[in-house]
Amino acid sequence: MIIDKNLFVLKDRIIEYLKESRDISSEEEKRISDDFLSKSERAVIYLDFFKKNVSAGIKGKRILDFGSGDGVYAMEFSKAGASVVGIDIDNVLVRITNECAISEGLNVRFVNYGDGRIPFEDNHFEYAYCLQTFEHLHDPVYYLKELYRVLKKRGLLHISFPNRFYPYDDHAQLPLTPWLSYKGADLLTIVCRKRSLKYYSDLHFYSYRKFKKIIDDSQAKFSIIMTSNKTSFIKNS
Repeated sequence: MIIDKNLFVLKDRIIEYLKESRDISSEEEKRISDDFLSKSERAVIYLDFFKKNVSAGIKGKRILDFGSGDGVYAMEFSKAGASVVGIDIDNVLVRITNECAISEGLNVRFVNYGDGRIPFEDNHFEYAYCLQTFEHLHDPVYYLKELYRVLKKRGLLHISFPNRFYPYDDHAQLPLTPWLSYKGADLLTIVCRKRSLKYYSDLHFYSYRKFKKIIDDSQAKFSIIMTSNKTSFIKNS
């Protein structure tokens, strides 16, 4: 995990940026801070999960973190010996995470992709993962096609996103929101003082059937090899 000092520095810099760029309440700031400080532990858990379900031999492998955000997961994979690239549409987060990675001497870099073509050649990565990002994409078909393009043949992609039929959503940490309309979910978050209006208008919940249709529409030769309530592994065939 990132050592405590650097983790706190990274947390403080990101929270400062969020406060400057958007209007967040003190309650939301505390939630973000608490969540961030447990993220290194979750990154270790996810790395173990990845080794068990995707590949134990990640040392020296090229891995793409699609929607890297604060970079904690990508840095953890780098510490395990992988050659990691994290991409994100937020250029400020990219700068902050790159500076943190450099200070740690990690084999990871973060790249801004400008909400468009993934800036790598075809067949570049052995593995990729997309955590808490797919549900925010306005054109998931396009990005699935792009992920397919940059993955090597028989490469494996792990995607985690909210399931339409799962009765709980981690975003607002409230029950039933995946079952409601966007307006209904927004109203529930306001009543519970969790989020502001129109938060859910940027989220897309997918059922297995809908996710399968996205794969088919992308014309990417992906095959689903494992799925559960909130996660899917798909293979470049």
